[in-house]
Amino acid sequence: MMEDACERLTEDPQIDARRITVAVKDKEITLDGHVASRFEKREAEDCVEAMTGVNHVQNNLRIAEPGDGPGMSDRAATRG
Repeated sequence: MMEDACERLTEDPQIDARRITVAVKDKEITLDGHVASRFEKREAEDCVEAMTGVNHVQNNLRIAEPGDGPGMSDRAATRG
């Protein structure tokens, strides 16, 4: 389930998954990290919530401040 979630986040053109970590426990997916906008935060949640077998998505993503850390262009979700 974690691999599928990471793959979906990475392949979604609306999401820059470089600073998103994914954890899975008991059919619950937890998203942590930073995204660029509220839209991207909601899109990430919707993306993994649509997966078969997911009972709940805990979205702990935060909106990054301008100039906060490195650029968000390397598109790869990480596993937590």
